[in-house]
This record gives sequence, C-alpha cells and structure tokens, in this order.
Amino acid sequence: MKRRDFLLTAGAIAGTAGLGAAGLGATGLVSGVGPRKAPMPYDLIVQKARYRFTDQSTLGMVSLLPQAPPPVLVGHQGKPMVLNVRNTLPDYTSMHWHGVRIANAMDGVPYLTQMPIATNETFPYAFTPPDAGTYWYHPHCMTMDQMAHGLTGVLVIKEAKDPGFDADQAINLKDFRLNEEGEFLPSFTGRGAARAGTFGNIVTANWQENPVYDQPAGALLRLRVVNTDTTRIHKLYLTTTDARIIAWDGHPVRDPIALPTALKPVFVGPGQRLDFALRMPDSEGQKIDLMASLPGQPKVMASLRAIGSNLNRNL
Repeated sequence: MKRRDFLLTAGAIAGTAGLGAAGLGATGLVSGVGPRKAPMPYDLIVQKARYRFTDQSTLGMVSLLPQAPPPVLVGHQGKPMVLNVRNTLPDYTSMHWHGVRIANAMDGVPYLTQMPIATNETFPYAFTPPDAGTYWYHPHCMTMDQMAHGLTGVLVIKEAKDPGFDADQAINLKDFRLNEEGEFLPSFTGRGAARAGTFGNIVTANWQENPVYDQPAGALLRLRVVNTDTTRIHKLYLTTTDARIIAWDGHPVRDPIALPTALKPVFVGPGQRLDFALRMPDSEGQKIDLMASLPGQPKVMASLRAIGSNLNRNL
C-alpha cells in the first residue's frame, strides 16, 4: 500500500516498526480518511498481529498491519479499484466488500464466487464502485474467528464531486473478548448463544478505548461510524446539537432524521454505518464526544477535539 493512500493515527504509529514490510509508509492514516488521487493498487497482507489493549500485549490478532488495526481503504466513485489480498495465515481467507454494488465474482464468498485464498496465495479484487458512501470489509472464510480477532476495516468511496468537508473521520466500533492476561477468550459461549449473543468485554473505537482525534476548530467534519462487531447493537449519540445525519448504510438520507440524544439514542446494529455532518467547536481544546449507552452507564467511545484557528464554517 502506498504512502499517500491513508494516514496513521498517532496511537497506531506507536507500535509500527514493521510497517515497511507491509508496504505502508509511516505517514499514512488508520482511522482518518486520507487523500487518494489516482487509481493505484492496494497490496493487502492478511497477517497475524499483536496489539496492546491493556498492560499485556494481545497475541493472535488478525489484521492487515502487524501492530495496528486494519486501515481505512479509500476509493472513488466511478473509478477502478484493485485490491490484491495476500494471505499469510495458516487458515484460508477471503475478503468481502460489505455494501458495495460490484460484480458477483468480486464479492469474496468462498466456493461460490471464488476459491478460498490459501496460505501464501494472492487474490486480485478489481471493481469500479458505482456509489459513494461508507462501507466496510471483512473475511468471508473462517469469518467469525478472523473477525473476532480483528479483521474488520472501513472502506470509504468518495463522491465524484467533492461535498466540501474540511475533515473526514472514520470510527470502527469493535468488541474484543479477553481475559485479564490479554489473551483471547472463546468467541462464543452456550449462554451467549441462548440469549443475545456473546459480547466482548473490551469495547473499542479503532481498537482503542476513548481515542481523541484532533480536528480543525470551526470545521465541517464528516464523521463515519461503522459497527463491525458481530453481536453488539450500539445505542449512540453525540454531545452536540450542531450536527445532522446525512447517510445511513452508505446511502444519503432523503428525509431529515432526528439527531440522536442521550434519551433517544440511535440504534446501530452489526454491519450498519451512520454518517454525520457536524461542525467542530470554535475554541481550541473543546470536544465533541461520540457516546454509547451501555449497560450501567454511558461510555465515551471517541472524542473529536478542536485545534488551531477557527475556520468559522456553517453547517
């Protein structure tokens, strides 16, 4: 993957000594949406990874990077994309581009649209996305195991005509189920299967707990929220009224949707996406929080912090 394809968040950069081997420059974004001006191939390596959620590093993660979450992939409406997916796992894999209208042969379903990608094999996915929007990608082979260990990422298809935002931030909501030593617990339990599913006990945004992302003060920001968890239905709201919902599951909304609040949060189920247009606060250091109504008390999932001079944009 090329240096200019995407940027890395500061939290992810801390442990990226092996990025060069993955073909990624150290200036790229994991959770933000960076520029991608020309159709260039993505070279994606499905690999074992490690990550520090707590004091202990968690081994056995699955990602496209050795010590960071799968990055935001960026394409453009009506322009060809080529994504070469190489598998270095001992298990089969494939990649599905969730929500994108593409040819069936590129949909990533093993034994139906393609053979699974075996160890050290590469499958070239090539398609031209007809629609702009917020989508995501995940395996469709060893699906639940690889997803539970981290292989879910955001796919952004930018509009043919620039909508005029000053900044663009993606948030990938994902649970992990770990013990006190940071080791993976079973992804499924009999009790969970008999009820609402087996929930993770580490609730993250871009693999972090309450990350803070700096954005220009007074800017117009597009916030892309993607629930890539397999179980949790998030109940979300923002700590601002200077925002509106502009897209749901990749599609622009035609009729206004009431902005969610603490009393009436919006329900975002597994696989769903929600796009907000919002105005950043005027003063440096002020924040907007993405909140989740979890059992017991609300949780700050991620924060947007205003920095720099006020851009004085209007929503």
